[in-house]
Amino acid sequence: MVCFQLTQHGTVFALDTRNTHGTLQYGASSLSPRDSLIGWRWFNHKIPCDEAIWKRLVPITSRCHLCFKNEETFDHLFLASDFTQKIWKMILEIFNHRWEGFSSADLLFSWWQRKKCVTPLPKLWQLVLVITISAIWKSRNKSCFDGIKLTC
Repeated sequence: MVCFQLTQHGTVFALDTRNTHGTLQYGASSLSPRDSLIGWRWFNHKIPCDEAIWKRLVPITSRCHLCFKNEETFDHLFLASDFTQKIWKMILEIFNHRWEGFSSADLLFSWWQRKKCVTPLPKLWQLVLVITISAIWKSRNKSCFDGIKLTC
């Protein structure tokens, strides 16, 4: 089995060949319910990042919990922060693809769908997108709520 997981230090993905309690299995079983929900929220722009809170007119001071440089917008969090870009580069290198720095989640998803046609393992390719998104969100939450400093 192939799986991606955050290390206990909350930092980097590990490519592992063990099955982590059915979290991800290429084939019969797919994603954990939690990862599926995070993926659904991402695809529907329903991730509760700071930007979503501003849109509800709740006054907050926003800061990206991954890079601590910018306000936390949906696109910054998942595409533009330094931490996130390093993660995408590492993941795509495994599949011999190059990170092109997308300006929106919709552009990333369209590109990902096109690459699925030329990737040797298209089902795994689709899972990797959701797993990466989920790991980025979980990393953000570890930094935000647990005070864990993230590094790549």
